[in-house]
Amino acid sequence: MKKKPVLIVLSLVLGSSLLCATAFASLSSSAGYDVYKAAVKNLAQADSMSFQAKVSVLDNGSVILNADSTEKMDRNDRTMSSTSTIIAGDKTQSSEVYHQQDQTVIKNSDSDVYNVITRDGSKASIENNGDKKIAHEAVAKDVENIIDLIASNFDGNIALEQKADGSQEVTLNLADGQITPLENAVASLIVKNAAREGERGPIEGAPTGNLESIIKTSVPQLVDAISLKSIDLKAHIDAQGQLTDQTAALKVSGTDAAGQAHEVIVNVEVNLSAINSTTPDTVDLTGKQVNTTQAREFKGHSLD
Repeated sequence: MKKKPVLIVLSLVLGSSLLCATAFASLSSSAGYDVYKAAVKNLAQADSMSFQAKVSVLDNGSVILNADSTEKMDRNDRTMSSTSTIIAGDKTQSSEVYHQQDQTVIKNSDSDVYNVITRDGSKASIENNGDKKIAHEAVAKDVENIIDLIASNFDGNIALEQKADGSQEVTLNLADGQITPLENAVASLIVKNAAREGERGPIEGAPTGNLESIIKTSVPQLVDAISLKSIDLKAHIDAQGQLTDQTAALKVSGTDAAGQAHEVIVNVEVNLSAINSTTPDTVDLTGKQVNTTQAREFKGHSLD
């Protein structure tokens, strides 16, 4: 898939979160792990939320990408709005994305056209999405059980600090010898899958731009000798048990298809707010240049 800026930002954030979650799982059966896991579960069950993400990527000490994104989502109404900006090399591109009613609207900074992808809002489609949600919840439960099983076989290695206002801070710092073969295997899998995603074609009806090719040439595609070198994570959890912000720094080494060595550092900062009280923004298309497409493939991409 040729990802637009917001999708690239989210991919980096989610990929980093997966690596950190794996490290938490395999190294901790501590109170810190339990607090963090509970906060993540609370977040997953929220009806709505807003989050801001900032991402930077360095390759062999040089900054090759900066990105920031703000997203608002409401699962009950199946609506979402986001704005994002990516700087790769000497190029900058911004985008807006809206899920509203039975359509998705995408607007990129290099065009005046609002691309509208319509989706089937029929009862059958909603029922299918409900089935998928049940299936996703079952898979999530299985993953949680596996994580707990792994965690029970290792000593705790997460720091938990109680604050005077009832909030808590969870930190994790790992390097080289503290990182098990399991983390390295998961890191390799995530990195390789991310590279394969970049080789897929675009979703039918989705616009493409020239920034994707710039990102593909700027960010190294690691294919061999992939190793997770270090993880540094700090998460704040409020007195109500909600995750409010999190920072992570991940260092991964590996070689590209030409055999060149790379040390890639991904820094991620995420701030969450208005949990269960967020209303996504909408866009009024009246008087605007609009390109409308109904894409069959888009039905599989729901907010559930």
